[in-house]
Amino acid sequence: MEIINNFELPSTSKEKWSKEAILEKYGIQISTLNKILANKESISKSATQYSGSRKAIRVGEHPALERGLYEWFVKVRAQNVPVTGIVLQQKALEFAQKCDIKDFQASPGWLGKFKSRFNIHNHKLVGESASTNPEHVVKGWEMVSNALKTYGADNCYNADETGLYFKMTPEYSLVASGEKTAGSKQSKERVTLLVCSNASGTKKIPLWMIGKFENPRGMPKEKPLVYKANKKAWMNSAFFEEFTKKLDGMVSCDTALILDNASVHGIASDLELKHLKIIFLPPNTTSMTQPMDAGIIQTIKLRYRKALVGKVWTLFFLAFFFF
Repeated sequence: MEIINNFELPSTSKEKWSKEAILEKYGIQISTLNKILANKESISKSATQYSGSRKAIRVGEHPALERGLYEWFVKVRAQNVPVTGIVLQQKALEFAQKCDIKDFQASPGWLGKFKSRFNIHNHKLVGESASTNPEHVVKGWEMVSNALKTYGADNCYNADETGLYFKMTPEYSLVASGEKTAGSKQSKERVTLLVCSNASGTKKIPLWMIGKFENPRGMPKEKPLVYKANKKAWMNSAFFEEFTKKLDGMVSCDTALILDNASVHGIASDLELKHLKIIFLPPNTTSMTQPMDAGIIQTIKLRYRKALVGKVWTLFFLAFFFF
């Protein structure tokens, strides 16, 4: 397609390459170049139909069937409906029956080639963004935008909770060729973190951590964060009320606090606050509208994991060289 696009440029264009330059760049013969130019319409059509990048465009024995199946696949996935290989095979047989193709078998081999031709891959469906209502998402964006305009970035805060498996090490590792690998059981010990900051990033509220034990082993007396405890290591209404009142006392002018609609956050709307104005995001939109979910919480976890791995390696080397 690069070659075809080059020849469609105006003759006066500085970006246009000569035939000699193209032959040298791509290492092809003049006969190959002439064949590409002679069939540029069919090549352009195939490039649009088939996803991915490949030098040779392979077409199956029943291109009309596969083209119809791919169009059906794209429409179904646009509705976020899961499609498995078995579903594709069954649908292909239905298409074959409608097209009166009697010698077609939707075998596993055909399925693999079909997925390769159309650049279809298995992918785990994760996250919650597909379950959001687009109208609610737009409303959430408008609420955040209006809060920024009304209060300014310095006086617009967002707070959100997240779980942290603080003993869990990475599941992946570089290995040598031929090395036998074996995993280990991962720790599921968890704490809850409450992360809060203003939109400009100039005021980062110290993290709140909720664990299971009042005095956990290894926790320093002078804590760099606010530590609370309950049996499930979860945020509750009492803790969130305390947090909201403390934040209200830390600000000195009208300030917005943007929250999702978690049940424990409901207590904030019943409090008599001097400076804070509570703004709740629409339900089921936090994955796309919550500022803290736009990479801030993920960055905190990545930095913690990096520090954890560094600590593990330090202890390993100490044990290896001195014991």
